[in-house]
Amino acid sequence: GRSLVFPEETANSFVELFPAKELSL
Repeated sequence: GRSLVFPEETANSFVELFPAKELSL
């Protein structure tokens, strides 16, 4: 997942915890 608005796979669930803008993903 790249953001809280776009949840994807559980493998990327750790990314959902933070805004995509801060991770620059």
